[in-house]
Amino acid sequence: MAVPQEKIVIHYFDIRGLAEYIRLILVESGVEYQEVRIDRDTWWGRNVVDDTKTKAHYQKAGMLPFDQLPVVQIGDSHFSQSMSIVRMLAKKYGLYGEDIISQYNNDMIADSTADFRAQYGPTVYADEETYPAKLKTLLEVTFPKHLSQWNAVLTERNAEVQRNDKGDYKGQVFFAGKNFGYCDLVMFEILDLCLRLDPHCLDKFPLLAAHHKSVSQRPKIAEYLGKGKRPEKANNSGRG
Repeated sequence: MAVPQEKIVIHYFDIRGLAEYIRLILVESGVEYQEVRIDRDTWWGRNVVDDTKTKAHYQKAGMLPFDQLPVVQIGDSHFSQSMSIVRMLAKKYGLYGEDIISQYNNDMIADSTADFRAQYGPTVYADEETYPAKLKTLLEVTFPKHLSQWNAVLTERNAEVQRNDKGDYKGQVFFAGKNFGYCDLVMFEILDLCLRLDPHCLDKFPLLAAHHKSVSQRPKIAEYLGKGKRPEKANNSGRG
């Protein structure tokens, strides 16, 4: 299905969540978009003020092939599954890589974050009784494992990047190779989630910290982060 050149609307909860990758790609690409932000209670039909924001309404309208948000509306077409949307937009706006190897590198890094989210989600949404133990495991086991792996890949891909007298990396560092790709935006969001739970988690990984900083300073991303357009909450649990 061809992607129409029409108005883009993101339908999602009023959180960053799985829609943040999509927002970041559109922002970096300079593409205007609108949002329909949905209250979680309204979605489930509780305390409904606007019935056009209920799951039942979206189902009736045929907008939820897999009964999940986010959904991205482009013209009269609706697109589902967050990572499929991410790749579609990355291809459309030149963030997918210039050849098959760089495309693979983008996908490899982006897909590696699924394993992290498989631990992150159940932790931040855990009940009060199990949350402390799950958080401890996330911080002491999951974080070091994944951060070490990502750091090793980033180090290999940026072996020629020099450091200044203060030990800071000079220039920009990218996960997919020499050029900025959509996986750099995905990783920026993942590292941001890590920092929200542990502000010191990148202390042992200066190259990851340099990557996070360099993405945050890209002109369009910096403007997005500074304008208050980004949802305040990372998730619906209030944790992190």
